[in-house]
Amino acid sequence: MTAAKNNQDHGTGLSTTAERTELPGRWHALSVSLVAAFMTLLDVSIVNVALPSIERDLGAAATSLQWVVSGYALTFGLAQVPAGRLGDTLGRRRMFLLALSAFVATSALSGAAPTTRLLIAARLVQGVAGGMLLPQGSGLIQELSSGAERGRAFGFLGATVGLATAAGPVIGGLLLASFAGPDGWRWIFYVNLPIGLVALTLAARLLPATARAGRRGVHLDLVGSLLLGGGVLSVLLPVVDASDGGLTRLWPPSGWPPPRWCCGTSAVTGRPGRSPGRCCWPGWAGAWSPHPMSP
Repeated sequence: MTAAKNNQDHGTGLSTTAERTELPGRWHALSVSLVAAFMTLLDVSIVNVALPSIERDLGAAATSLQWVVSGYALTFGLAQVPAGRLGDTLGRRRMFLLALSAFVATSALSGAAPTTRLLIAARLVQGVAGGMLLPQGSGLIQELSSGAERGRAFGFLGATVGLATAAGPVIGGLLLASFAGPDGWRWIFYVNLPIGLVALTLAARLLPATARAGRRGVHLDLVGSLLLGGGVLSVLLPVVDASDGGLTRLWPPSGWPPPRWCCGTSAVTGRPGRSPGRCCWPGWAGAWSPHPMSP
């Protein structure tokens, strides 16, 4: 009885390591997950070559174009940690199918977007779908393989990551050359539709259903996810908006003393004149302090 319990794989619901390794069609299932991973990672870099076309067709500003690219990467990264937990709780197959369906749908919405704002919104949601999809692939590798076979599977996943990142601009250029015209950039997103639908059909047939035994105690760290998202957004926002003045468009509020950057007032001493070798902050920050850090 003890031996049977030790042979039970609590993480996946598959009975033993030997049975898991000999699961028929496991490499077909892993191949489908690699195709999905390729699509999600391809969308990180494939859009770069289409930015001039998007700018001409939609009249997008430089900051908006930055959000078309960076917004996807932001939500793509933030969604991966909670999505991995959801896969543990709900099952990899179910999460894979839901995330892949959402990715295909948001790819269609991105390609059909009539305005820049709608395109950015669709890209943000597409990033969430992609971030939900990628962890299911690595989770399936853990569940369907073991030992040296698992190492080979993760090697294929690593190669897929590198290939998708490098091939993005090349494939994007080929698509723009094939579909000339003001709307040619839309095929950057539409290309995901046939591939995604085929992958969705194959996934429904090939991915095995795994039991959720032993995973009911998994909980999402919502507070940690929100803190992580807020921290990353606070760093990304001024960088992306740098071309439009960054946070100087929002800070300081109207009616506040205008900032003076190292010109006539030292932020550290709060006194007129430059302060060589010291950190330069807005002059009004030091002027407001009744007790400067340095006399």
